[in-house]
Amino acid sequence: MASASLKAIFCYFHVGGQYVKNAEGKMSYEGGRSNGRVIKEGMTHTELIGIITSCMQYESNGAEMKYTIKFDSSTFLDLEDDEGVAQLIQFNDNCAHVYIVEKGNQLRETPIKSSRGLELSPRNACASSPSSHELEVIPCRIQSSSPSSHEVEAVLKAIPCKIQSSFPPVQRKSSRLLERSSRNACTTSPSSHESEAEPEAIIQSSPSNSEPEAKPCTILSASAPIRRKSSRLLQLSSTNTCASLTSIPEPEPEAIPCLIQSASAPVLGLNTEKWKDLFVGAGQVFDNAVAFRQALYKYSIAHKFSYIFVKNSSKKMVVKCKIDGCKWKITANAMSTTSPMMSVQSFHEEHTHSAQDNLIVSPMARSKLTSSIIVNEIKSSAEKAPNEIRRDFYTEYGVSLTYRQAVRGKKRALEEMYGPSKHSFSLVPWMCERLMENDPNTVAKWSASTDNTFERLFIAYGCCINGFLLGSRPILYLDGYHLRGPYKVTLLAASAYDANNELFPVAYAIVCGVTFDEWSWFLHNVKEIIGSVQVTIVSYRHSAIIDAVKAIFGDERHAYCYRHLKENFSSLVTNFNKELGRNCGIGMEDALRLLDAIAYARLECDFDKSMGNLRSLSPDMAQWLETKGDIDQWALSRFPFRRWDNIATNLDETFSVWLVKEINHNVCVLIHGHQEKLAKMWCARKEATAEWKNGVGPNIEAKLKENALMAESMEVEDDEPDKMLVRAKLTNFIVNLASRDCTCKAWQMSGIPCPHACAAIKKGQGDVYANVEECYLLSSQQKIYSNIMIPVEINDMPRLAVALNDHTSQTFLKPPQNTRPPGRPGRPQSTRRESQVQHKKVYHCSICQELGHTRRTCKKSISCLEYIQNPLEDPQ
Repeated sequence: MASASLKAIFCYFHVGGQYVKNAEGKMSYEGGRSNGRVIKEGMTHTELIGIITSCMQYESNGAEMKYTIKFDSSTFLDLEDDEGVAQLIQFNDNCAHVYIVEKGNQLRETPIKSSRGLELSPRNACASSPSSHELEVIPCRIQSSSPSSHEVEAVLKAIPCKIQSSFPPVQRKSSRLLERSSRNACTTSPSSHESEAEPEAIIQSSPSNSEPEAKPCTILSASAPIRRKSSRLLQLSSTNTCASLTSIPEPEPEAIPCLIQSASAPVLGLNTEKWKDLFVGAGQVFDNAVAFRQALYKYSIAHKFSYIFVKNSSKKMVVKCKIDGCKWKITANAMSTTSPMMSVQSFHEEHTHSAQDNLIVSPMARSKLTSSIIVNEIKSSAEKAPNEIRRDFYTEYGVSLTYRQAVRGKKRALEEMYGPSKHSFSLVPWMCERLMENDPNTVAKWSASTDNTFERLFIAYGCCINGFLLGSRPILYLDGYHLRGPYKVTLLAASAYDANNELFPVAYAIVCGVTFDEWSWFLHNVKEIIGSVQVTIVSYRHSAIIDAVKAIFGDERHAYCYRHLKENFSSLVTNFNKELGRNCGIGMEDALRLLDAIAYARLECDFDKSMGNLRSLSPDMAQWLETKGDIDQWALSRFPFRRWDNIATNLDETFSVWLVKEINHNVCVLIHGHQEKLAKMWCARKEATAEWKNGVGPNIEAKLKENALMAESMEVEDDEPDKMLVRAKLTNFIVNLASRDCTCKAWQMSGIPCPHACAAIKKGQGDVYANVEECYLLSSQQKIYSNIMIPVEINDMPRLAVALNDHTSQTFLKPPQNTRPPGRPGRPQSTRRESQVQHKKVYHCSICQELGHTRRTCKKSISCLEYIQNPLEDPQ
């Protein structure tokens, strides 16, 4: 283990903004400018204030400081003393946020919308609305009619209107102007001195050249007719304004100019305002050359110009504007030969650009520097696509990125958060050791080559092992997933079903391929944790899995996943249709319906009938299914061991769906992310058992209700006390309540009373829940989730940049050598058995009329041509 060092995190300092409280009462921080520095454990409150003062050029006298912690980012805690600084560092992993707000500017409430479309503050305050002289005069048409007095009063109190004494004619252009402006109109409540006045009706009969007086109005008389089209324009435009006028009926109104505040379109790059003052002049200090370049890049985006480096090194920086003749220039030097800190020596901030220069020159897009901006967005949404990054970056900062720049920027942002990909396997031994320290029942193994190159990793948490052994059914579902990233590694997983028929992971492994050696190593470790329990294995038909299961568990209890086989059968039908032609093809839905009937048939007679139907539809497909389809390994009526009707894995709950974000990161992040999600799932399912009714889970309850509903139309005759004859349509079934079986075999196969059993239980006045198998009961679910998941603390995880140079006893692994080739991946080669998917195309030779080759490779083509020229000779 590497020696523990003082914890250091990156802290963002936010200055000049304000706290905002939304309608739900939640707090957030908006506005201001930001910067950041590295803070270390043991720092005092006074030292933290000194860092904020130096990096932000801000005096914090009379200001309040607050901070957030990682598990509750919406709560702002007071940062007042050394204990607060210690908590700031302790309860944040890699980065933290500190907010500085002047007193008197702490809280602002965001407006909410009323039921009539009016935007009001949570306290109905109107003091923040613009005054009358700030409103733009736009001609609009307001309808006058006979609405209710309450509607008129509510609407007109919300909109201050200026009525002019002279009524100029309203042009079509002004109507369009109103329509455009009202779409972007924002809240226009009356100012504080106007809202207290009672509304008055103001109508001037004679025009005047003097400026009209602005007063609130409530009733407008219509003295001149206008076209209905204009009233519809008003109705459309006013739907997005503060007060909706669509509820007012439509007599012909007069065009009256009225004051409406029009909001401009969204401004691109609005978020760059906080970067305009990143450079303040000579003497400003930056942590290193990287921080200087990042600040320079943000500064150029905010001021919309391009720059070039005259000198670019860690010791001296000379940067000037890209426009020839422009005087903008900044120079920075290292503070000493041993210090990485950069100090600004000179700064000339004035630009001398012409109008043409502003049209030509735009901020440069650099993927390396872009990653420093989008790193926070990637943290919250790592699955964001490159095109989404390009769109959001242009909207927020006004800079256009190419697709490649967005991809490289995202890659660098992920590396900044989780480290470079070459170190993604380095801390696997440390993580395995920490997992077993937290929970002695956890099994965490890894193996590497002689030069410490990663080969395999196996993890099975103690709570999952005990849950499977104590309450789960003895059946395991195997699957594999290829992890995305620079290395060709595969995740192997073994899952089981709980008492509510929901999957939970038992064990997983990360290996370098899907070969027999990898699967046998994984299954050997699974065999060790389950002991002598006889389990049934369900997997897809990969040759490596088939051989490995046979070597470790034997092949008699190995079933094939029906979902995978059904997908492959669809490909088979498609290939048959290509050969038969468009008009003679087989319907996909009909073929899959017949395959379902074959798979779920419980009785031999039903199985034979379904196979006969498929044979009549397509003899070739029926023959392929019988000879190469391995029916005995997946059909319900043919497989001799119980699967409790779960003949396929549930794709929505598999391992890959859990790790949508973590699957792209390094291995330690994947392990930690999987453990956190598993802990949340474990806790949620354990708490959900308190709501189980009648001793079974919701999924089992729904199945019992369905079967009980079907049993209502059945007739029951009791021949013996425990045996009953159930008549269902044209078929009779015998139900034995003592041995819990039915001649339809559904009860004994699934463990849940079938419709015939429900009818017999109803006849005997029994309890249907008492006849459910124990593996579905509440007691089994409580046994499965009886243990708890112990979280792993990663705050003391060794820092690779330091630990690799310490030469400690800790083992660091190298990444596997099977890296992905550069460029676009080609078509993958199939590694599954031919009997599963491939139906090889039969080639026909047009020369010799034989199958298996074409005329280009025909060996008899020369002799056939000679025979055509000399028909009397025998071509041999």
